[in-house]
Amino acid sequence: MLSEDMYYWSPSIFWKSVQSNIQIEMFLYGDFVPSLFPKLYFLTQEGITIAKIIDEFPQVNPKKLKLFILDLIKKNILINRLLNPQELFYTQGRMYKNEYDDKLLFDMGAISAFKKEKLNRKLQVEDAERVDLSCDFEYDKTITERRSVRKFDENNKIPFLSLSKVLTILRQIKEKDKIRNYYASAGGLYPIDIFLYVKEDRVENLEKGVYYYCPSENSLYLVNPKAYIESKAHLFFNKDIFESSAFSIYMFYDADVSMPKYKGNAYFYACLDTGIIVSALNYAAETVGIGMCSIGEMDFNLVRSNFNLHRSHIYLHTIEAGLKCMNS
Repeated sequence: MLSEDMYYWSPSIFWKSVQSNIQIEMFLYGDFVPSLFPKLYFLTQEGITIAKIIDEFPQVNPKKLKLFILDLIKKNILINRLLNPQELFYTQGRMYKNEYDDKLLFDMGAISAFKKEKLNRKLQVEDAERVDLSCDFEYDKTITERRSVRKFDENNKIPFLSLSKVLTILRQIKEKDKIRNYYASAGGLYPIDIFLYVKEDRVENLEKGVYYYCPSENSLYLVNPKAYIESKAHLFFNKDIFESSAFSIYMFYDADVSMPKYKGNAYFYACLDTGIIVSALNYAAETVGIGMCSIGEMDFNLVRSNFNLHRSHIYLHTIEAGLKCMNS
């Protein structure tokens, strides 16, 4: 029950006194709220139930206090779950000293100049000896021809065999009494769960819906045939990519798999796993003419109800995928 859950003050949320009020992020509270601080903040560091909070402040009307607490929960100020990456790293953006202006958010000229500068960076070390590496060799085309694809062939279905070849790179390989995979994971635990959203008439032999990929069986489970995901969950410059793609790949960290062993570091390792998976999927997709584009940010909460997730699942990343156009 909600009232029995332990709630914590989100480590990404700041508060301060502003004259006779309390400001929490952009929200300003008056009335009885200032009398709760800093005690409420300290009480929520190690986890506390709603009922216990109310007991700690007998001088405050319990109904008004409960409404305030529920408001903090609604705004994700008090939390009873693990944070997603955007929430977790939010404070890092505040602490970083940004020497560039907001043109980097919308001005293509400024973005291009910034990218050129950063891609040509090098570490300045006085009197360091330079050693050039040999380029007298060729990589396989699966490496040299890889590109992010933002417009897909919407007129032809992806062959089922092609999709299989992409996903099978994530399967478990059972050899006698050992299990291994084609990619590395901390402790060999592989805590990233993969779901697909397949669009109607875009993939051979697959109906529209959300599928769970099971690596131990190398199979797909249709967990939600009624799923409906719209482009509104994406930022404006990613909407067209989503509209064009044949299927979306969603990656979730299952904290129950690796946090018992690695504690908080498990989250960091899971992010590394996700990057390795993206690379593996891109490599496999290149062999069968499937293009992919990683999506840096989206409002996953708008589509979360389409997935069969449990409490320890944390959304990490999305890839949009589809057949490459002939001129790609």
